Amino acid sequence: MNQRIPYYYALPAIIIATLLGANVIYSAWAEPSLDPPGGNIPAPLNTGTFGQSKSGGLILNTGGAGIGLIVDQGNVGIGTQTPVYKLDVVGALRLQPLSVEPLGADGAIYYDTGLRRFRCHERGSWVNCIK
Repeated sequence: MNQRIPYYYALPAIIIATLLGANVIYSAWAEPSLDPPGGNIPAPLNTGTFGQSKSGGLILNTGGAGIGLIVDQGNVGIGTQTPVYKLDVVGALRLQPLSVEPLGADGAIYYDTGLRRFRCHERGSWVNCIK
């Protein structure tokens, strides 16, 4: 004897079970009761077209991507909030010394520790910047 339950009896049971399941999931989550200690969780930087500022340090490319930062338009300032050039540095600039010539493109510069000179790449080869 194989009896089937009419769908009009099963449908309310399915709806009630679904609502009870949703209520259990919803009531299991609780909002934090306290603010973070010392309010040390600032708002994140977001994508968008408006300029944003951050009071703490900004650390980029900790995952090892091939390119760390691209500034497609505008100028970059280090030590200044009003850069005039593509890269505007206020203060000393340090080039990591190298003992061998790196791959170069015209306009590149490095400090050669063997020659103890700045070397510039121009017209396809490395030359002393100051002669």
